[in-house]
Amino acid sequence: MKKPHLILLILLITSITSFAQVIINPYVETVDDQLCYITKIEITDKFTIVNFEHKNNQGWVRLGTKIYIETPDHTKYEYIKSEGIPVAPEKHEFKEGEESLKFKVFFKPLPKNTKSINIIENAGDRYSFNFYGVDFEKTRTSDFQRPHTPIAQAPLSKSDFPGAMLNSIGPAYNMLMKAILNTSLEFYNEPGKLAELAKLNKNYFEALRKEGFTKKQALKIMTSSPLSKIGK
Repeated sequence: MKKPHLILLILLITSITSFAQVIINPYVETVDDQLCYITKIEITDKFTIVNFEHKNNQGWVRLGTKIYIETPDHTKYEYIKSEGIPVAPEKHEFKEGEESLKFKVFFKPLPKNTKSINIIENAGDRYSFNFYGVDFEKTRTSDFQRPHTPIAQAPLSKSDFPGAMLNSIGPAYNMLMKAILNTSLEFYNEPGKLAELAKLNKNYFEALRKEGFTKKQALKIMTSSPLSKIGK
């Protein structure tokens, strides 16, 4: 190869690499959707391209076009386009046996000296594509992703579905009802409380009769709306 051609090739390669930055599997401090991973980020003169992979959640996924990149100085780089994922209100329904969905989101280009970013689709929502502390200088070494919001304590599982959720709530509800019952019993066992309640019920009955209710109607009202429940 002639020397001028070699120099031209070197300059061409240098110019290409100088205008593109590629980060593979960047480390992410916290996330909201724990089943979605950032696999690659490409920064060019035209775009910042974020490659995602979303594991099968036995449901559906879609992208909101309000998603943006935020740098540490709070500058926002807006969404331009996406590939491989439906945009809301459309959605991708995962099929049985489908392992994951891979897609790309294009944003406005980041400055070349960027070291970290946040990616925000809907801040505070567990099921949104929110990634905080995406570090360009560290690599993800595990599939575990630490939840950002308190509600996102674990990856999605069968316990997130209504039936299982009710099963998990059941024991807690029973404990709550027992506590309420015990508190009521302690209250009524206090000296003079039953006599006080009897007097209140007598006055309640007489007040209903005074308002024109028959004895039968008054008794029915007292049993369906006892004083012990009024105001609770």
